[in-house]
Amino acid sequence: MAFSVRSRWQAASRRQRILVILAALYLLYTLLGFFLVSPLLKQQLTNTLQETTGREVRLERVLFNPLTLSLTLDDFGLLDKDGTDFIAFDRFYANFQLSSLFRRSWHFRQIALTRPRTQVTQVGEGQFNFDDLLALATTPEETAAPDAPPDSDTPDSAPLPALSVSELLLEEGDFRFVDRTGETPRQMVLAPVSFRVADFSTRGSGEDDANSYNLLVTGPGGGSFNWTGHFSLNPLIATGELALNGVDLPPFAEFLSDQLRFTVPSGELSIQTAYRLETGDDLRLWLTEGAVQLNALVIHDPAQEIDVVTLPEVTLGNVRLDTATRTLTLGDLSLATPAVRARLLADGVDLATLFTPVQTTPVEEAPAEQDDTPASEPWALILETLHLNAAQLALRDETLPAPGELALAPVTLTLRDLALNDPRRFSLDGEATLAESGQITLGGEGQIAPLDIQLTLAANSLPLPALQPWVQSALRVTVPAGTASADLTVRASGEDDITVAITGGAGVQNLDVREAGDRPLLALKELALTGLDVDTHGQRLRVQQARVNGLDARALIDPQGRGVADRILLPGEGNTEPGAPWHIQLDRLVLADSQSRFTDLSQSPDFSLALTRINGTLTGLDSAARAPANIDLSARVDQYAPLSVKGALNPLAANPSVDLAVTLNGYEMTSLTPFTGRYLGYATRTGQLSVDSSVKLDGSVLDSRIRVKAASFFLGDRVQSEEALSVPIKLGLAVIRDRNELIDLPVQARGDLNDPSVSVHGIILKALTNILVRAATSPFSVLASLAGGENLEHITFPAGSAEPDSDTREQLAALAQVLGDRPTLGLTLAGSAADSDRDALARRRLGTELAGRDWQDLASAQGDRGFQRRTLALYRDRTGNDPDTLLPPLADGAGKPQREAREQALAVAAFDALARQQAASVPADMLQTLASQRAQQAKTLLIDDYGLAGERLRITSAQAGGADGVAGVSLGLSPD
Repeated sequence: MAFSVRSRWQAASRRQRILVILAALYLLYTLLGFFLVSPLLKQQLTNTLQETTGREVRLERVLFNPLTLSLTLDDFGLLDKDGTDFIAFDRFYANFQLSSLFRRSWHFRQIALTRPRTQVTQVGEGQFNFDDLLALATTPEETAAPDAPPDSDTPDSAPLPALSVSELLLEEGDFRFVDRTGETPRQMVLAPVSFRVADFSTRGSGEDDANSYNLLVTGPGGGSFNWTGHFSLNPLIATGELALNGVDLPPFAEFLSDQLRFTVPSGELSIQTAYRLETGDDLRLWLTEGAVQLNALVIHDPAQEIDVVTLPEVTLGNVRLDTATRTLTLGDLSLATPAVRARLLADGVDLATLFTPVQTTPVEEAPAEQDDTPASEPWALILETLHLNAAQLALRDETLPAPGELALAPVTLTLRDLALNDPRRFSLDGEATLAESGQITLGGEGQIAPLDIQLTLAANSLPLPALQPWVQSALRVTVPAGTASADLTVRASGEDDITVAITGGAGVQNLDVREAGDRPLLALKELALTGLDVDTHGQRLRVQQARVNGLDARALIDPQGRGVADRILLPGEGNTEPGAPWHIQLDRLVLADSQSRFTDLSQSPDFSLALTRINGTLTGLDSAARAPANIDLSARVDQYAPLSVKGALNPLAANPSVDLAVTLNGYEMTSLTPFTGRYLGYATRTGQLSVDSSVKLDGSVLDSRIRVKAASFFLGDRVQSEEALSVPIKLGLAVIRDRNELIDLPVQARGDLNDPSVSVHGIILKALTNILVRAATSPFSVLASLAGGENLEHITFPAGSAEPDSDTREQLAALAQVLGDRPTLGLTLAGSAADSDRDALARRRLGTELAGRDWQDLASAQGDRGFQRRTLALYRDRTGNDPDTLLPPLADGAGKPQREAREQALAVAAFDALARQQAASVPADMLQTLASQRAQQAKTLLIDDYGLAGERLRITSAQAGGADGVAGVSLGLSPD
């Protein structure tokens, strides 16, 4: 047999020998490929990977097919440290083509990966199951200093190898991310994933070279990601479409639950776009025909257990992006029936916090590095159209003592051409309903940067009760009724310093404000502001006209003495630094058909006062003008007493001024019983009050001149009050009341209101009180001023006599005139005798003894020689002294006239000495009789000569003697 083979080989031709050799080599190649190369490759791959990674490697089979030039790897796995698969696949298949010899490139008919699987596990904060592989992958070149010089032999840009593949295929991929950092592991699964690239080539020169591909990824809970297109690599040009279809969002939110403060119970997202990517001098990307669809998205706040955002349907179409022009355009964004619930907390709106990721570890701020890179052009963002349909917006303010909620629903809004970093101007129009009844219409146009926005706002029937929680945060009141309206134009402009200007009109209708206990405080039929002009830059507020109709304001002092401000104002949180004052102008204020009521329950009985039928105008109020505003106001006090206020005032000026004339006529004073009882100690029986006053205020100094007229003002029963004046107040009133029962008082009051103890009513009340106290305690001084300065407290008589002289009659006449003008004033007369009367009686008695019944007075008798002798003799007899010693002796050589004059002077001196001696012996009953006679005489004269009624005059006990006594009649007054 061996011979036969050798013989045949020797007998064969050269061609046959070559063919046999080739066949043998092919057979050897085949046998080596199947039975030697495959095991060697398996062993080499396994050992190399295990040595390189330090991990266990699983590889079931390696098959190299020398006939088809294909390589198959079955059941590969690079295991994790816990023995699970880190990277694994069921099969890898690559089929190399001999046609590569003719293509001038490495060509594969197919490269396929079946059921590839990867599981990335986070085992700690910033720690993953591939950290050891990353450490192995770091080469010395990568860890070298960044400024190390490059290898001079390395080309700047190595060309891509010539490679082409008819089909790149990935099938049934499974990619997982597992987070084991929390208490419960969480897993994100993307499966199945498929990917196909057809006719791939690194030498393509344009779009016609295909390189088409298709990537399909199925997400957790459904949905898919589909990426199709084609590309070329020289230059890089890629075109195609991206589509994210029906992606269920809750699994993604659940996986990120430790980073999110909210949950996503439902939501489905779809995105699609066409794209084109080119490389040249710069990388350029286009997105066209983009669309986003978001369905049934719900954002849930687990802390409140409510859905804070609900988006039933959101569509966004015609999205375009161009990196060359740095423009992103959103074509048409439509939100159907969205609902948003937000809370305002002390640190801001809760949605801002809710959408802030949870920080599991403190973030350390890296030191700032100087960036010398030139700033690139900003991106332009354009939203061509936004449609908001039937939206529901609710805000709950939990910064208030009692949380308040405000709802806008439904809200319809259309916004066009909203742009950032683009010169186009946007426009908008919309409407909304506030708290189920208020209607708001909004329109306008503008741009964001630089800010220049002009809006028109029309609001009708805005329910003010909806604002009650905010009102109660500042005032202890309720607002059970009332609506507001407005027709405004608002313009905001500027960059760093934003200026807001508001013009138009506004109003309030049917307002009702109440205190605690449903007590009425303020009611208003209508407040209308026209010509409103607000400028925040100029800090100016102007109102051309404010019309107030049907105002009903009530001021109540409760039984504890607390006023309205004490009851409704909440304690302040501290003073704030005031800013620059605003310029406030009110061209005209019209007050019509209004009233104001005051009730004081702290008085006993209760006091009430009402200003009704209030009508008037205030014109020209300007905080910056020197000229004051003019006021003309009329009203009725308690429906019947006319009140008028006219004049000028400027309360808003830095130096406030007031110059008013206030008149009141015919106010029934019986209503003042609570005050007369409290401060005067008596109820008011009758009286009508009229006031004519001039009130001036210059800065803080008040100067008031008031004419108070009280007709038939009489006090009634006594009222016990610790605050009542302890003076005979009825007497004081009787003193100042005239014959027509009119009290007419000029009152001048002046004071500085900067003194905290001083108030307007306090200044005037003090002035009135001073007059009443003076009239009650010093009535005769008041009467004296009315009688031309005549002192009417005493009626003087000649010493020792009960007969009036001319002075006595003059005083009685003045007294009678004053009493005649005051018919309610009673007079008491107390006869009085003084030491001067004692001397006068003694002199008269001595003169009668010396001169008999012819005695008149010493002046008449002293020239009588007989009277002189009798007087000197009586002096010697009664005193035992020589009367000659009463005077100095005459000088030598004195003549007869001197001697006669001395004789007469001695008689007078002796008479005076005897009278003084005898005065001590005048009996008291004589003085008492004289005093009584004087009182009787004065009363008789007042009745007979001056016409006073006797019942008004009462004689009281006489007063006899005393150094301080009055030689006449002491008078007293009493209310009749």
